[in-house]
Amino acid sequence: RALWGSAHVCAYGGRMDLAYPQALRAAEIAQELGDVWTEARAYDVIGFGQSASQPELAKETLEKCVALGKSINDDWAMSHGKKMTTAMYMFSHDHKGAAQPISDLVACSKQFDSRYLLAWAKALTGYFARDCGEFEAAEKALQLSIESSNLVGDPATGGFAMAWSAGLKADMGQVDVARKELQNLMASASITGTFLAVPEAMFILGSIEVAEGNHEQALQLVGPQITGLRNAGIPSWSEQLGLVAAAAHIALGNFAEADVLLNEAEQRTAPLNNPLINGLLHFTRGQHALARNDTGEAEMHLYKAVAVQLTGGLKPGLIRTAESIAGILVRKAKFSDAARVLAVVDRERADMPLKRGKMELSEHSALTEKVEQALDPDTLADIRASTARTSLDEIVESISRMRGQRARPLTGWTSLTPTENRVVTLVTEGLSNPQIAARMFIARGTVKIHISHIFDKLDVKSRTQLATKAITDGFGDLDP
Repeated sequence: RALWGSAHVCAYGGRMDLAYPQALRAAEIAQELGDVWTEARAYDVIGFGQSASQPELAKETLEKCVALGKSINDDWAMSHGKKMTTAMYMFSHDHKGAAQPISDLVACSKQFDSRYLLAWAKALTGYFARDCGEFEAAEKALQLSIESSNLVGDPATGGFAMAWSAGLKADMGQVDVARKELQNLMASASITGTFLAVPEAMFILGSIEVAEGNHEQALQLVGPQITGLRNAGIPSWSEQLGLVAAAAHIALGNFAEADVLLNEAEQRTAPLNNPLINGLLHFTRGQHALARNDTGEAEMHLYKAVAVQLTGGLKPGLIRTAESIAGILVRKAKFSDAARVLAVVDRERADMPLKRGKMELSEHSALTEKVEQALDPDTLADIRASTARTSLDEIVESISRMRGQRARPLTGWTSLTPTENRVVTLVTEGLSNPQIAARMFIARGTVKIHISHIFDKLDVKSRTQLATKAITDGFGDLDP
């Protein structure tokens, strides 16, 4: 039990390298003695340690913790095991997988009237909501977590919630407020017990400084901490900082240093399959290639980032990647396509709202200026109007089709997908939506969506205009 207690304290002190072996030894002795109480609690720490680098093992270990806790009516082991299960999903940033465990933890918090458990459940809810672009929900959840943490005196959870809340403020343009809150949190960590949240706070603050163009400052902040976190056995936190450092090195022209950090991050986080890190890794590799004027490599990595972020539901990251791809389109003189991407990105940022840092704002202004110089005002206005109903997912899907020799543009007949071409053919034959749905074995609502997309791409307002345009342009003779 002394070994378990020591392991528990070391884990909350951020020393998983010390906690993990002590917890393993505690579990071993507990099994020999038949001490189920200690065995269950040792699995709690072991599972926490495995969460940081071996999530599959962690899941199995924490299931043992919860099961043993239930078997002896140990409410702490059962509920804390469920809490650590949600932490496992945090380290692998699996917001879909985390949904039910978080819901279970909320149920536990109600069962035991525990604001401690509620604080963590709400902190993670806010964490995932922020990275999914649901800023209003994130703000509400994180505030409730902070209030609950203060009420029960839980500085560890409170530290995470405060760090993520500060990051949210920076996302919404309150950079100075966010910077001050993060600096205060880190300065008081050793006194208040918020040490576990410091790597997250550093990652957020380092990202802010990179976005604001303070690259040397970002390196001074995160650089000295990377090795320590690696030695502590927490690769998600160490490599988040590594990616911040890589971005700063790229901006400073230190390409070799950035390459080393990117390779380390890729190797160390591979077992986690973390979409937040993987998306950021490919995005940063794309920036690395762009800085070296290697457009082909940049394009490859940015489209990989798109695939990861789209699947992971990481909307703010997806917006930033799409905006970077717009820059590549401008380099290729595909100004109309770039204008469509930027129009959707600008609208999505405003709706969220996701503000640009100084560096992003400078790059965006330069892109917008080039697009406005290349296109006449009427064309640009038409493009912006035609994207009014285009979602971020749709524009990303469109730009993802533009790679290779048979790249598909965003407007005109050649922008249509094979399915959309089939729909046009059936519309020109006079078939109704229900008839098209029956012919193509798809839902009526899906037909309606396809027709809406076709209208936008071809700049027509009705089925009659579509049929007329198809005849006038010789649609049947076009090579799709």
